Amino acid sequence: MPSPTMKDVAKNAGVSVATVSYVLNNGPRPVTEETRTHVLAVMKKLGYQPNASARRLRRQHNHVLGVALAGLSTRPGISDLYFLDIISGISIAANEHHYDLMVFSDHEKLGSAEFYQSMAAQHMIDGLIAAGSTINPEGINIMNDAGTPAVLVGRQRSGPLVQRVVYSYAEDARWATQFFIQQGHRRVGLFLNLLSMVGEPERLMGYRAALEANGLPFDPGLVSIAPHVTQHPSREEVAGLLHSAVPDAIITAPYVEVCNFLDELKASPELGVITLDEESHLPHLPRIVGAVRPAKYEAGQKAVEVIIARIQGETETPEETVLASKYVVYQVQPFPQV
Repeated sequence: MPSPTMKDVAKNAGVSVATVSYVLNNGPRPVTEETRTHVLAVMKKLGYQPNASARRLRRQHNHVLGVALAGLSTRPGISDLYFLDIISGISIAANEHHYDLMVFSDHEKLGSAEFYQSMAAQHMIDGLIAAGSTINPEGINIMNDAGTPAVLVGRQRSGPLVQRVVYSYAEDARWATQFFIQQGHRRVGLFLNLLSMVGEPERLMGYRAALEANGLPFDPGLVSIAPHVTQHPSREEVAGLLHSAVPDAIITAPYVEVCNFLDELKASPELGVITLDEESHLPHLPRIVGAVRPAKYEAGQKAVEVIIARIQGETETPEETVLASKYVVYQVQPFPQV
């Protein structure tokens, strides 16, 4: 008669295989004492014996962290300067903890579940930090379930509930909208990515909160939501909002393309823009009157701290860590009331 397996224990205990693994390895995710006692009792009843050599292999630390980068840009992850500040934070924090880094940047692979299954099976890394909108969130769960802690940084596609380090999306949009309202603007346009992206619903919520706080009605015509996940609003979307809603100010995350389209469409030079995601490596554009600087460097550092804590067996790490952004105001004149 074959020896019972983890799957047999999970089936008889009425829990997932991952939960059985957490009981055996004391993490990386917490298990209630009641569940732990129940699972251990089922193991004893079935005569289940953990594979000692496999458990030793899982405990071996290579002192290497994986960094997966796959954004919406067509450029390979490691060459996409959008990730520069995140990588800097990760690199410096990893060095302080005496960890080396292994970088993965193949967009196609990072969008598939098979890549994460293979990486988890090879035990090359002690933990994985992933950033970029085309990362497969299910892959993070695969890594975690296999006993290799993984965390997402920044905006991602919505998916399974996974551990994340994110930015203050709602507060950022609220600040930008409030700034324009205080300058006398009453028709503030907003460009959003597909609402299935982490952060986009929060940005819409912050925008609406600022309008409500100032007694202004919400006009859905002033909000342009992308029909699919995109790197930036298209020229047609910018033209559509400009001509149909006639905004007197614009809020957008991707801003270089939006500003260029506004110039091409001969929009008034007084039509100012606030970006919700200013990039440190890009020059300042004349239309940008204010900017949100997400805590990307700090997010990289925090992700390393979370991963190291979980590698060391800590289970009380937060599911989501929100980091406050910095706000920058450039020289502007109050918008004339009509």
